[in-house]
Amino acid sequence: MVARCFLFHTSANWGSERDKVHLNELLRVPFPLPGHEFVSPEAGQIVNQVSQKFSKLRTRLQDTFNDLKTDAKRSSLFDDDVTISKQWQRERKKEFYYKKAKKEGYRARSSYKLLQIDKIYHIFKNSSIILDLGCAPGGWLQVCKQKAKNAFILGIDLESIQGISGVEFIQGDITKEGDLNKIRNKLQDKADLILSDCSPSVSGVWSIDHARQLDLVKSAYKISIDLLKNKGIFVCKIFQGEDFNEFIKEIKAHFSFLALYKPEASRKKSSEIYVVAKNLKN
Repeated sequence: MVARCFLFHTSANWGSERDKVHLNELLRVPFPLPGHEFVSPEAGQIVNQVSQKFSKLRTRLQDTFNDLKTDAKRSSLFDDDVTISKQWQRERKKEFYYKKAKKEGYRARSSYKLLQIDKIYHIFKNSSIILDLGCAPGGWLQVCKQKAKNAFILGIDLESIQGISGVEFIQGDITKEGDLNKIRNKLQDKADLILSDCSPSVSGVWSIDHARQLDLVKSAYKISIDLLKNKGIFVCKIFQGEDFNEFIKEIKAHFSFLALYKPEASRKKSSEIYVVAKNLKN
């Protein structure tokens, strides 16, 4: 039996190079150009085999797509203040602390997290120099100014923010030594309190996003060891996951007090938790 079929050129997206080689071996002829016909006495059998191969490829692609959907769902647990989707935006606008922040003039709902942390741990008491790492859009800086009116307050972020009276700002990267030198030059002395609510740009893949956030918080932690006064306070957001316990042990080694706290203003489904570390050991 002689059959006629059309085959795509090798520049088409077949998947892996192994798939292309397999199909080449299967057909035992070079791929024809797009639109060219391939005629063979065994064409029916070849079409059958190609069809089976594509069926397997389709299954693999579907599995990959399902994995990505699962990761995307998990990423909704990731960050309280980063827009992930239009649906997330709609849900956020219905959320109590989002509305409360809009009503009371705070730039972010995360302001209430810091207020709730301070209510329990009194982090602003005797804090005359405060550094906020990853400060955009400025919600935590607003709280700092409110709770420590006479303090020197400095914020740094990759993104620019609208100015706040009595607050210094650097647009820079906390992982870059040049920008860390800018912080050192701005500070009048070592800090009493260093804050970090840093979050990376969200990719939607939980393992990637968690690793990026952990890298950021580790950078913030190193800065706190370098720039905090003896008995200073470090507060940071971290997401529970791989390497979480190991990192907490590392912080404990340098501070005499450590607490893990999830503010009421955090979403219940979020995996974020805040580290409150007091009394840096020098």
